[in-house]
Amino acid sequence: DLFLSGGLKSIKFIISIFFYFSVVMAIVCHILTITTDPGSLNYDIISQLNIKEKELCLKCEKNRPLRAHHCSICKKCHIRMDHHCPWVNNCIGFSNFRYFALFLFYLLILCIYNTILSVSPFFGRKRKSSNTELSFVSLLAVCGIMIMVFFNLWYWILIINNKTSIEFWEGKLKLKNWIIKSYSMKTFKENLYFTFGSKNIFNR
Repeated sequence: DLFLSGGLKSIKFIISIFFYFSVVMAIVCHILTITTDPGSLNYDIISQLNIKEKELCLKCEKNRPLRAHHCSICKKCHIRMDHHCPWVNNCIGFSNFRYFALFLFYLLILCIYNTILSVSPFFGRKRKSSNTELSFVSLLAVCGIMIMVFFNLWYWILIINNKTSIEFWEGKLKLKNWIIKSYSMKTFKENLYFTFGSKNIFNR
């Protein structure tokens, strides 16, 4: 019994450390997503570069790289723009895409943790809350985890194919296969490097 109780305390301690680590990382990635410039174009620099493949932005009326898109909210073009996210009040582009993806990942972990805590009272001997309250909280937790699973799957599919949401919908609207018409690298590893960098999540 003493051995089991000690083992349970160790497991609870490890789970608590993992939970607080996920909370901190979610906050850090959220802040980085907000504060990092998504990849705004500097047309003075672009004009000096020898970029062969360019296209004209009809709103900015200037040439831009092929994978850049214009944000109607920010009123400017961003490199490898995915979308403008109202939850972070910033565009998601080349420079902060990885932070956004990691933010969603840690939110998923926290949703799983919250779901386990919400459902566990149903299997306990003592219940401090009524079944109605527990059912409502558990329903919210399950809905949260389903939403986060969907978003994580969506963005990891984009990442492993070196694709953005805009490029996906552009391919669909043009009735072309979005996987064939892609910017995918030669290997899965290179696609991950393109988003997260080859060293770690903070350095490219």
